[in-house]
Amino acid sequence: MRIEFSTKGGFAPLPGFNTPVVIDTDDLAPDEAERLAALIAAAGFFDRPAQVGAHPPGGADMQHHIIAVDDGVRSHRVVMAAPVEDQALMELVRAVRAHAGPAHGRR
Repeated sequence: MRIEFSTKGGFAPLPGFNTPVVIDTDDLAPDEAERLAALIAAAGFFDRPAQVGAHPPGGADMQHHIIAVDDGVRSHRVVMAAPVEDQALMELVRAVRAHAGPAHGRR
């Protein structure tokens, strides 16, 4: 499975923060790959709309997270307004962010 993650927006651009990170689950330990697959399933990721949540009017600089997943059969991209209020999606964001590295923060 291929997962692409990025965070856009915010008041101050941070080096590397907006650069998409690609995670190939074939490169992960089997338990980590299974955990990500389970989080994607638990979040109903492939059934989600392309946009989840919205910023208030005038919130153009607010952050949003983008996750795109290709499992070899399906491909889907979801843009989520931060803070992500859906718990299952937030757990997925945290797990993907942890694999993305320190430039993408661990908020």
